[in-house]
Amino acid sequence: MRSKIIELEPDPRRWLVLAAAITAVLSTVMDGAVISLIAPEVAANLNADATTIGLISSINVLMIAAFVLGGGALGDVYGRKRFLSYGLIGLSITSTLAFLTPNALWLIVVRALAGIMVAVINPLALAIITVTFDDRERPRALGLYGAALGIAGVLSLIVISFLNQRFGWRTTFGPGGLLAVTALLMIIPLVPESKASGDKQVDWAGILLAAAGLFGLIYGINKAATQGFASSVVLAPVGVGLVLLVVLVLYSSKKKDPALQLVLFQKRVFSVGVLLFAVLGFASMGTYSRLSVYLQALQGISPLRAALTLLPYSLSVFVFAILVGGWVGKIGNRLLITGGLVMMGLGLAAMGFVLNPGAGFWAYLLPLVFIGGGYSICNTPRISVVLGSAPPELAGSASATNNASFKLGVALGIATLGALFQGFANKTYFADLAAMGLSTTQITQAAQMLREWLKANAGNVAAELGMTIRQLVIEISHYQHAFTVGVSQVLWVAAAVVTVGAVLAWFTFGDNTEAGRRE
Repeated sequence: MRSKIIELEPDPRRWLVLAAAITAVLSTVMDGAVISLIAPEVAANLNADATTIGLISSINVLMIAAFVLGGGALGDVYGRKRFLSYGLIGLSITSTLAFLTPNALWLIVVRALAGIMVAVINPLALAIITVTFDDRERPRALGLYGAALGIAGVLSLIVISFLNQRFGWRTTFGPGGLLAVTALLMIIPLVPESKASGDKQVDWAGILLAAAGLFGLIYGINKAATQGFASSVVLAPVGVGLVLLVVLVLYSSKKKDPALQLVLFQKRVFSVGVLLFAVLGFASMGTYSRLSVYLQALQGISPLRAALTLLPYSLSVFVFAILVGGWVGKIGNRLLITGGLVMMGLGLAAMGFVLNPGAGFWAYLLPLVFIGGGYSICNTPRISVVLGSAPPELAGSASATNNASFKLGVALGIATLGALFQGFANKTYFADLAAMGLSTTQITQAAQMLREWLKANAGNVAAELGMTIRQLVIEISHYQHAFTVGVSQVLWVAAAVVTVGAVLAWFTFGDNTEAGRRE
């Protein structure tokens, strides 16, 4: 008598579950874009100085990075739907409290709490997608997820800028809160509960160790962008963070159900896949921030226009994320992940070559398409392999580890590439002006002169510094050249890092989806 193989029917509501999970993550994207766009208005309205505004801007990201492992672990133990719902409720409350902000201290606390909510929402939404879809449909679902995030970044900028200009900065917290409520109303009836099997306990000590270690590490790295890596302000928190993370690893190796699941790293595809996400964060966000600053500072355009100039990057992330979901399974993981990284590296290198103060949208179009398209072509199969390699009971922890690696990569990218930019630009600037016969003192004065240029016309500045108009124009030209060289060389460094990632991917992932999962 032949035995029949019974195949379970997939959940008919699975695509609605995907929509609910995407909506949940979109609420965090909208929330995260707020402060950077409304900082001047907040400073003026709340009488906050630059240091306070910096803290308001950074505390949210720091809390996300610190508590993301804890968010994934809590969902695995107590239920992913339950804690995702808690996170959405919390985010809607913090959005309301931010709207009612009476002073800067209030906003700092509220943004810190919002960061903890996002640290719960992001990994659990992705974990729910992972356990809802099988290996065949998961790449398509993740492609739609990546496409939604790609376009959300641009839409959030437009929506928040419009609200800020038309109705005031307080209203900009509304869209994130409304999306959180919408996601909650979708998740309650649609998403089935899932969690780890067995009697697992929450590793509170591990969560706190991870939070303190990641907070210190990323806080210090963020400071390196302005203070330099050799500063005690950087070395102290980074050192403490690294020590705590080493303690966390030693502690987790002996713990039965640790917050940091070291067992996940026993699979090579998981370890390398997580590392590659840090590479993607390093290269994409590190260079995007440099390009945005370049467009605003050197080409003199507004933040909104700078974002629109860089729009091809976001649109290509969106389009290729949809396309690549259908390619997974037909084209091998090795070729997709490696090819995506190579394409991204070529885009970064090309952007470095075409960058100049007179260039605009059309000059940057193709390199930005390559950068964004390469990102999606690599990331969709990468995340499918990484999360597919983890057992379902550890979906939350796997997703949280994946997210933490990206946050670390972003922090390293912004800080490292920012520091390299300063070094490259200064070297070029001093070399150009020294060739004119200027002394070090005169070159230093030139930097101050450029700041004065923003406040006076060329004749007044030149007369005040005892320079001719021609000398002034030449020095400004050298400043533009140095700035451009600095950003270009940073782009080439990012391209080199991505190329190393491509080589690593080629020797890690299998020739096809099934082979990649077996490794």
